[in-house]
Amino acid sequence: MEVRSSDVLLIGGGPSALLTALTLPEERKVLLLEKPSKRNFTLGKRILVSGNGRCNFFNEDLLDPEFYQEHQELSFLNPDIAKEFLNYLEKNLGFAYRKEGKLYYPFFNRSECFLSCLLEGLKRRKNFEVYPLEAKRWDREKKRVIACDSEGKEVAISYNDLYVAIGGRSFDRPTFPVALFPKEVSFHPFSPLLCPVSVKEKIPSYLKNNRLKGRLSLFAGKKLLAYEDGEVLFKEDGLSGIALFNLTLPLTQAIEKGGKDFTFSLDYTLVEGKKLKEDTSFSCYPQFLKEYLKEKHLKRGEPLSFTFASLYPFKDSQVTYGGFPLSLLNYPSFSYQEDPSYHVLGETLDLAFPCGGYNMGVSLLEGYLAGKNGRKEGTV
Repeated sequence: MEVRSSDVLLIGGGPSALLTALTLPEERKVLLLEKPSKRNFTLGKRILVSGNGRCNFFNEDLLDPEFYQEHQELSFLNPDIAKEFLNYLEKNLGFAYRKEGKLYYPFFNRSECFLSCLLEGLKRRKNFEVYPLEAKRWDREKKRVIACDSEGKEVAISYNDLYVAIGGRSFDRPTFPVALFPKEVSFHPFSPLLCPVSVKEKIPSYLKNNRLKGRLSLFAGKKLLAYEDGEVLFKEDGLSGIALFNLTLPLTQAIEKGGKDFTFSLDYTLVEGKKLKEDTSFSCYPQFLKEYLKEKHLKRGEPLSFTFASLYPFKDSQVTYGGFPLSLLNYPSFSYQEDPSYHVLGETLDLAFPCGGYNMGVSLLEGYLAGKNGRKEGTV
């Protein structure tokens, strides 16, 4: 088996890993592993697909002290760190961004611009290399990771410090590489999140692929759990759209607590704070809605109701719920309390937020903070 070494070994090519690599002390030699691809190998693939290719990488709420009061799990972050991070992007990397409401986007509204800026920063970093290798298992005693190339050849890489930032189980990961984590750690079980849901009702063909704005409410029996204003997309077996995605967070939390009999109710007469008048002509309704109301024997303006069946699989989820327990790490280094040379960050951690730049923004802040607080070479 081929054996290599590195001062810092970083596993993963996502947002938190890239910011860690960028902000670690310059004197440290950093080697980053990313799963090889037979075509179009690149780092930051999750960045490229974020925001439908627009990359809403940050939310203004992350600059608000009240946000951290509401999310005590983020005790390692604060508005000052968030401001420092944005300043780093602008001053150190020359990255231009703009706001739409509370959301931050690249100035040219393209994910590739954000990723390109991060990668250009890494090119300027001394002692940095990328290996297209898939990390398979962690040898804790020998402080090394066993990885494979695209042909299955194994390589052992030793390290002084190891950072594991491999994401969760969403998109294209059928299984999770538990062999890269301490055996004694019990993960909060993973679940798909920010994804479509299947419903028990049959979705008529004329409804499929149509969209309807309104207020989508989630109920457990007759109890209202949460609601979201936005657009709902009808799929052949269920519902999709940002409003629905955000409701999968309170839905998953309720399922964990033993809740049942979940239903979604769509009030399409309330759109962006404006209420449809009761005397509005039925001719104003879209044809697919008129057909559905007639088929279901619903009165004009009566909410549409759907019974929850299941979440879509991991491959259709934007992020995953669950992960590595936050209580087992030291902050701001994100080092494991039982082994200071081992660090965990990014979507692997047990953190989850609604759509809107929160999940990526927090991952970027974690990477920025972990790198800035990485120990100097040779220190203990």
